[in-house]
Amino acid sequence: NYTTSKEAYPVLYILDGQWFFTNGVAIQKSLRTPGAIPEMIVVGIKNENPLRRTLFNGERQKFTSFLKDEVIKFIDDKFRTTNERVIYGWEAAAYYISKLILEEKDLFQGAIITDGGYASEKLVENFKSDSHVYLYIANSKRDIYYIDSTEEFNRILKKHNPKNLLWKYELSNDEVHETMPHLAM
Repeated sequence: NYTTSKEAYPVLYILDGQWFFTNGVAIQKSLRTPGAIPEMIVVGIKNENPLRRTLFNGERQKFTSFLKDEVIKFIDDKFRTTNERVIYGWEAAAYYISKLILEEKDLFQGAIITDGGYASEKLVENFKSDSHVYLYIANSKRDIYYIDSTEEFNRILKKHNPKNLLWKYELSNDEVHETMPHLAM
């Protein structure tokens, strides 16, 4: 209803938009019945291999600056947005977001990560926020690539249980690396 209303909307930022943007739009449209999820603006950020691994790892500071100073600024300047932002990431993007949500706690109010994710014990232990930050983590026992790091991240979160970080970890038995992103979103 963006074009017919004067309301401001929350924003869902989807990393690897080349794969998951259409899913985000479809889910938002199909679940926007009253009470399910609010209407929102969905932004897909496209990045291709091998650049995506470079941006999410070695050049993460550069990518974070791009996200904050260019993408979010552009969306907030051009559209009626609230300050409620959620970010979604799969695999390499999940590792990036795991750290981002703990380091830049005012940038996003929530994150959805799947098939990956890890932040050091020190980063989790040092997390401080005056407001709630939400983190949803999903993986599967059948994800042969990233299950160990996700399990370790869950262990660290349980151990420190940071104040105002509201997180949930769900472990599936039957999904695979390629099917988890759709379920997590």
